[in-house]
Amino acid sequence: MKYKLDDYKVGEIAKFYGVSVDTVRFYDRKGVLKPEKKSDNNYRTYNKEEFISMDYIMRLRSLGISIENIKKMASNISLEESLEVVSETEREIEAQIRQLENQRRMIKGYKAKLKDCAERYGVVTMEQSPAFIIKDIKTTMKETMDAFEKLQLSTLPLLGILIDSERYDDMELYNCFIDRAQRQKICNYIVAASDYEGISKKPDFPAEEFEIIPPRRCVHIIGMDYTNIDYSSIKPIYDFIDTNHLKIIAPPFLRILALENRGDAGVEYTEMWIPVE
Repeated sequence: MKYKLDDYKVGEIAKFYGVSVDTVRFYDRKGVLKPEKKSDNNYRTYNKEEFISMDYIMRLRSLGISIENIKKMASNISLEESLEVVSETEREIEAQIRQLENQRRMIKGYKAKLKDCAERYGVVTMEQSPAFIIKDIKTTMKETMDAFEKLQLSTLPLLGILIDSERYDDMELYNCFIDRAQRQKICNYIVAASDYEGISKKPDFPAEEFEIIPPRRCVHIIGMDYTNIDYSSIKPIYDFIDTNHLKIIAPPFLRILALENRGDAGVEYTEMWIPVE
């Protein structure tokens, strides 16, 4: 359709701008377009003024400006007020960019964890653990994750398990862990995020909302276990501790890294950290 000084029907103006008829009618309902009704057939028609208004709407929408703000800008407000509306949108976009950049950092970190699951499961290592920021799930998972989101971490918070047992310094704990009934008694589910950036050390960190597991010398393993069926993949870490005569000095800590569906059984990839002297 070549533009001409004429009246247009809703389908014509929609086609010209590459939007649906419903979109044009939505703008009508919001009051940013005000087409006339023909008295003879009651059809809505769009004249030159509405055509220009539609063009203005499309330009502003391409900038991410909301319909509500477009309506303000198309009303009787000054250029200074329009400038403030555009500046507000700019601030919103900058916040979204920061959020997306943080999500990208999280994705990079999680990709590395998935790679470890594929390449390092079953391998026992001695290494320094990062600090972990942890939070009990006292109400709902949503409230727990909302609290982590406020920290603006660059690592993904994951479901974890703290072993709640006074007996953590021998193989008896392993025997408890592989027994389902005993496991339910000693496992305390939490959410945990690794703190590589030292967020927990900042003055404004909400220490009253979280607990911190400090960096420690640990024996580490990524296990591949069948959910509620077989957790024997963590046995090598206890064998390693026993063979090397290491002393466990704090309860083990686990995080669930990934899940995999294998027919009738679900598979958990978990990392386990056991602090030792």
